[in-house]
Amino acid sequence: MDNNSLYPNKNPAPTVQDKKVEKVIFGNPRMRQRSSFEKVAENIGSFALRDILIPAALKMLSDIWHGAGDIIFGKDTKKGRPSSSFFSYDSCYKPYGRSEESENRRSMNYEEVILDSRGEAEEVIDHMRDLLARYKVVSVADYYDLCGVTKFDYNANYYGWLDLRYIEPVRYRDGYMIRLPRAVPIN
Repeated sequence: MDNNSLYPNKNPAPTVQDKKVEKVIFGNPRMRQRSSFEKVAENIGSFALRDILIPAALKMLSDIWHGAGDIIFGKDTKKGRPSSSFFSYDSCYKPYGRSEESENRRSMNYEEVILDSRGEAEEVIDHMRDLLARYKVVSVADYYDLCGVTKFDYNANYYGWLDLRYIEPVRYRDGYMIRLPRAVPIN
């Protein structure tokens, strides 16, 4: 009788702690840091979306809903309700800045790596997909290791990707970059 049939977990699946990631490219990677303008534009964009556009759209939909209800049920719409004079004192007691919901959606801003050729970028992508298939997660540190980057923030081990369906190599000024989704916190 075969011992493997008696002990099905004799050779368990590899765990994330067993993971060894090696450099897969032959060229020298270069780091592309985001410019100050890109950083400011991202912060302004997220502020405008989170604190201005979404609340305004929700208020508009609420006004449309209540206005339609008033018309349907024959309420006098000329008097209306004073929507502009309403102030929510609830906001005075909430911490300023990000809400709990946006705190959960935080992501790591990592530096992009510029590779010499498209073939190297595709090789890194293939290895990232292999790591994802095997371990169900790819960390930013794994990405840097595959590209041969040795100096990176320790937080790169705690952020990564659970889905790599839409990654692709893109042409950059003097090489190729890999367009990746936002890195999210991983366990």
